[in-house]
Amino acid sequence: MTIANNNDQYTQVNATNLLLENALVLNPAQEAPQTAHIIIKNGVIEEICTDKPSVDASFETIDLQGAWVTPHFVDLGTQLREPGYEHKGSLLQETLAAFNAGFSDVAMLPDTMPVLDTPAVLGLIQERAKNCPVNIWAIGAMTTGLEGKQLSEIFALKDAGVVAVTQSRSPIRDNRLALRCLEYIATTGLKVFFYSEDYELAGDGCAHEGPIADRLGLPGIPACAETTAIARDLLLVERTGIEAHFGHISCAGSVELIKQAQAKGLKVTADVALAHLAFDERCLLGFNSQFRLEPPLRSIDDRKALLDAVNSGVLSISIGHQPQDIAAKTAPFSEAAEGMSLYDTHISLAKALIAAGDLEPLAWVRALTTQPAAIIDRQVTGINVGDVAALNVIGDHTWTPNKSNCHSSGGNIFGFRQKQVGKLTHRISGTAE
Repeated sequence: MTIANNNDQYTQVNATNLLLENALVLNPAQEAPQTAHIIIKNGVIEEICTDKPSVDASFETIDLQGAWVTPHFVDLGTQLREPGYEHKGSLLQETLAAFNAGFSDVAMLPDTMPVLDTPAVLGLIQERAKNCPVNIWAIGAMTTGLEGKQLSEIFALKDAGVVAVTQSRSPIRDNRLALRCLEYIATTGLKVFFYSEDYELAGDGCAHEGPIADRLGLPGIPACAETTAIARDLLLVERTGIEAHFGHISCAGSVELIKQAQAKGLKVTADVALAHLAFDERCLLGFNSQFRLEPPLRSIDDRKALLDAVNSGVLSISIGHQPQDIAAKTAPFSEAAEGMSLYDTHISLAKALIAAGDLEPLAWVRALTTQPAAIIDRQVTGINVGDVAALNVIGDHTWTPNKSNCHSSGGNIFGFRQKQVGKLTHRISGTAE
């Protein structure tokens, strides 16, 4: 059965018996894209073949004409804003944006109000999440209120269902306290997500420290604010033996530190936010507060190192979705709130990187499917015979984001009312969603 969504943005297909002809299959388990036909029977992928098959009249046929087919996506760290910041976005609205952008699972950061630091707050989110169209995996706060002073109810949070804990971008300034917290967390088996920054080195900066920040008169944040903090955190990881994930790394030095840690055998993974793959510090010229991000956009060389790390499989991709209200983003650059709302246009951004030769298609798919799923210990349905069909079809359509075809409540949707190329054309599910 084919169901068109209300905004005619894409077509949702509940696949019973379905033939997808002429697909470019981007299977993360394969070494190269494959042009093929996909037969789905009773919601399960029955055959993937290069010769055109014949099927009986019970099959619906869709000629994809070379459109890309991927598994549904997984996002490692998103700001869903609810509870407490519903004027920026709600659980339902932001997960609708994720669903309409091809996601099946998102990991939610604990920066809510109240902070997600107790089973009671998690229970509230879980209750509200029952009406949401994607799976929400909660990352709990490491310390009470993210204040960096007292460990939160770690065991209780684990029993209630968090997949990891994090201090987000709030500091634990006392290194001894940080060590004791991680030693305790090690006894739970929970993974720790780090968003590392030395807050003394970062100061009140809002741009990458360098000639562009100097020219604009903006206070800078040196790359060593990140690398110094990651180096410290990696030493604590090695000391405590925890599993660690480093989110939203932004510079070449951080990539090297992650590589070195992995070479030593530490249980370490990392991701980069999509905006740091697509943009660099030159975007700040003109003081466009849309590009006020945390961490800041770095140099051309940093961006290239991040892209290389995704292409080689060292980094996965986090969308870095952070909706803000319009007033928060229209303030002067140094006073504007950080973040972009990116679910609605993330495919267009990635397609532009791929078209430019900066990002490899299969590396992109792996970085948004099997890699992040493994980090939060979830399994993603792939594109293999016997898998339940859970597929995105992505075309090269030209479109213009506007209120009728975007779903995020954020007033900071990147590319809003600007022509984009690349979007989800079909969302296919072998089970009712």
